[in-house]
Amino acid sequence: MRPAVSVDATIALQNGINIEAPFRALFVTNPLLSAVLYTPVSQTSPTTFADSLLDMIYLGTYTASAPTTHKAAAEYLTQALYAGVASATQIEDIQLERWKKLLINGSENSVCALCGLRDATFLQSSMGAVGFLRDVMREIAATATATAVGYEGIDEGVVEEQMELLLARALPGVMPSR
Repeated sequence: MRPAVSVDATIALQNGINIEAPFRALFVTNPLLSAVLYTPVSQTSPTTFADSLLDMIYLGTYTASAPTTHKAAAEYLTQALYAGVASATQIEDIQLERWKKLLINGSENSVCALCGLRDATFLQSSMGAVGFLRDVMREIAATATATAVGYEGIDEGVVEEQMELLLARALPGVMPSR
């Protein structure tokens, strides 16, 4: 049975912190849904793309304290994606999940783009690579806790969870966004 929700919802599907504010200014009363996607894809030839180990979508409302009708819209979309065989999960505070993803995007993507290496290749390139990437993630985590909102949930445990995701990738890994 479908929940009764408005079909007028605005969805933000992009990386970054505070990406929803411009949408909220334009769509003041609409449910504003935000998603964090873990869908690593690599281009293996000019016309071929391959996905890899992880494929998850986290959905939540902007803000976490949105009205129940907005949360119902998030639940409806989550169920629709799940019914379409997507790995979708509704999250209470999507911003917390966004900071978790930033641990990877802000560390791995930047470092691998500078090195011109795929993630798994970089992580196995030297004994210090894993420690270096972990240290970059720790700096991002410190930034998350120091923001006005202060996401204390972005701690050493979350850094280790995100490192495990990266270390689970088989060689050669994926080429991160540039």
